[in-house]
Amino acid sequence: MRFHGFDLNLLVVLDSLLKTRSVSDTARALNVTQPAISIALRKLREQFHDEILVLQGNVMIPTALAESLQDEVTKALLGLRSMLDNTGAFDPTTAERSFVIQATDYVIESFLVDALRRIDDDAPGIRIRVMPPVPESWLPLEQGEVDLTILPKQLLGPDHPTRFLVREEMVLLGCRSNPVMAQPPSQDDVERVSLVAAFFRGGFKARSGFAGLMSARKVTESSIIVGNFASIPTLLLGTNRMSIVPASLAMRFCRNFPLRIQPLPGAPVHVEEHLQFHKVRQNDAGLQWLVSRILAVVDSAKLDPLSS
Repeated sequence: MRFHGFDLNLLVVLDSLLKTRSVSDTARALNVTQPAISIALRKLREQFHDEILVLQGNVMIPTALAESLQDEVTKALLGLRSMLDNTGAFDPTTAERSFVIQATDYVIESFLVDALRRIDDDAPGIRIRVMPPVPESWLPLEQGEVDLTILPKQLLGPDHPTRFLVREEMVLLGCRSNPVMAQPPSQDDVERVSLVAAFFRGGFKARSGFAGLMSARKVTESSIIVGNFASIPTLLLGTNRMSIVPASLAMRFCRNFPLRIQPLPGAPVHVEEHLQFHKVRQNDAGLQWLVSRILAVVDSAKLDPLSS
């Protein structure tokens, strides 16, 4: 379809090219052949009288014009998608749609897995893909690459609707054979042991299960830092190491591994998770149904501010 002489299909190609900066990656993302994307890039260059992407070594670099177009192209496609999705009617029993959620493995294990199970039962045509947080965690939502982001509020963008999900207490987790875990450890105990940390890097600074405690404690050379919470249990088994994790996740781990939970010394430390969607999707009935399902599961699991 053409608009003022411009093939609107090229907007989708341009958007992907500017995000991936790769003809082959764009072809894979759009499920078309690489020659087809090369032809589309040639047409874009003719349309804008600009190279759009320039090869420098092994890397494709966007031109100044292309960079100036990127936000406008993304906004245009988001607006079009919003218009198509805002039909005012959504029947989960018959709908066939796909959603992408950005979330940590803590979120998946603690409540998202239960939400997805219910969604499978209620909406068999709904497909969900969950992706881990990226360095600039606010950007995938801004660019329309994800439908929902579930992260601590400080890692979310400031311009889009946000829903509070859960606030829960952080606890100490260690192997049952660890003598320090036989009773609630003191602050000195925690300072002396080797800690296993789950870090992921967000847009402002690294966040982890250490929360506020880590800011007041030097990470020793013997500490182990991993990229997700799921790796923690096996790194604790048969050792005197400890880790600091959300309480609900610790309880799940204890059901599958010989681990023990103890409270953190001193004042309680909490982690909060918030859900965010793009502001142009507020009237997307399907997306809002998905949000309501997730909120309902969190509520039924009693993962609320007062539970800890």
